[in-house]
Amino acid sequence: MKKIDDNIQEELESNQPLDKKLSIAMKLGNKPYISDQRMEANRWQLKRTLRAESSKQSSLIGRFSFTLATNKLQIAGMFLTFTVGFLLASNEDVSGQIINDEANKIVYSKKENTNTVDARDQIINFKIDKNQNSTSPYKVKYTTLRQTKLNTNLEDRNTILLLTSAMETDLNDATRLELVDILKEHLENEEVRKSLSYSLLNDPNPGVRMIVAESLAKLSSSQSVRMTLRQALVKDTNQGVRISAFEGLLENLDDETINLFKSRSSQDSNYYIRTKAKSIVEEIKQKKDLERRSI
Repeated sequence: MKKIDDNIQEELESNQPLDKKLSIAMKLGNKPYISDQRMEANRWQLKRTLRAESSKQSSLIGRFSFTLATNKLQIAGMFLTFTVGFLLASNEDVSGQIINDEANKIVYSKKENTNTVDARDQIINFKIDKNQNSTSPYKVKYTTLRQTKLNTNLEDRNTILLLTSAMETDLNDATRLELVDILKEHLENEEVRKSLSYSLLNDPNPGVRMIVAESLAKLSSSQSVRMTLRQALVKDTNQGVRISAFEGLLENLDDETINLFKSRSSQDSNYYIRTKAKSIVEEIKQKKDLERRSI
């Protein structure tokens, strides 16, 4: 029995590693090619799914109100610097008269204004521009924030504008990933298409750009969408995003796209894009030659 075990062990040690066996069994031309950049984009998509699941319990407004809550101590500290204060002016400037009591500087408005700070408002970025001349009025600048809950739907234009604005400006990756999942279902809306086109060319997250490219590829019949996809194909640094844009352009070839494919067939850093673009350009050339011969 020991001799049999030794023979098996010797045979295992003498055999080639598994990866070499696979290399022999599978020819190079039949191997699937997955670039590191494509894998990176897929990792971003997986992170999107995990983040979206973990954030389902909190809406966009909920996260916004949480941010406000973290600033409560700072806001309270600002207010404690004044014993008594009346801010009776616009959000940009308050001009008033100053009582001589230096311990309690009270700001009075020169004119009555009904647009006072509402009790529901949160005040942030509170600043006072104090001149050296004690007789000069103070200039008070502040920003008010108020939590808002909306009962609406995506057929409301104002709701679409709110979501597209957040898509372009929100700094949180999880929020934008959640938004693009919502907006991609409403590509018939022009504002949504414009917002997603902007995100494809400007969003710093390759996972977001990947989903947007795949969504806009379904609308490559639109001239403006094709223009955006061509820009992404040339400028995007992530090969997975560029492949998605390229495949979207394949569905609707126009002269500008064909001219772009001619340059990509020799210059593109991605092997798939180079070879596919070259094949399409050659196929189109052959068709034109046949048409000329048949005349």
